[in-house]
Amino acid sequence: MNPEKARLRAEYRALRAKLSPEEVAKAGEQVTARLRELEVLRSARTVFSYVEFGREVPTRPILRELLQAGKLVVAPAHDRLLDQYRCFHFLSLGDPLLEGARPDEDTPDTCDLFEIRDAQVFLVPGLVWDERGWRIGFGGGYFDRILAQRSPNSVAIGLAYEFQIIPRIPLDPWDRAVDLIVTPERVILTAPNVSFGR
Repeated sequence: MNPEKARLRAEYRALRAKLSPEEVAKAGEQVTARLRELEVLRSARTVFSYVEFGREVPTRPILRELLQAGKLVVAPAHDRLLDQYRCFHFLSLGDPLLEGARPDEDTPDTCDLFEIRDAQVFLVPGLVWDERGWRIGFGGGYFDRILAQRSPNSVAIGLAYEFQIIPRIPLDPWDRAVDLIVTPERVILTAPNVSFGR
């Protein structure tokens, strides 16, 4: 394990844990408002996203809006026996995951068939980010493996609190960057050769 990554992971997990529910909710509202402005998300047919738990940047509000707009929204499905995310779950309005169920405990037992390359947009969590689009997650490599399989025409959007953005993150060969990062304060384009529209 990369010791610098481990240090950053522990430091920023502790910082995030200090956020109050009100701060998390406010940040979620601001990030949701910025996501609404992105043409790449409005025009997507299929979106792959995490469902937040703990003090991750909230996704439930934007996921409900995407479903109401008729989009297919896919989330990681948790395998209770293996205690890992190993397959996929198609979200629907009224889904327990959108009503507050913990995604690491309460994902339905069945898996939905889904090809990663079919998603046009990915909403990606992280503990620490840099402005080049690199991230440090919880250390399991799940989203790096997902992003390694995505279509080259897709767009990966990292969701972050502003304090999670640092100058540079140490990299491992398996790491995958996102194309832009949305925080409550701004949208950071990390792939300058791509136009995302607003």
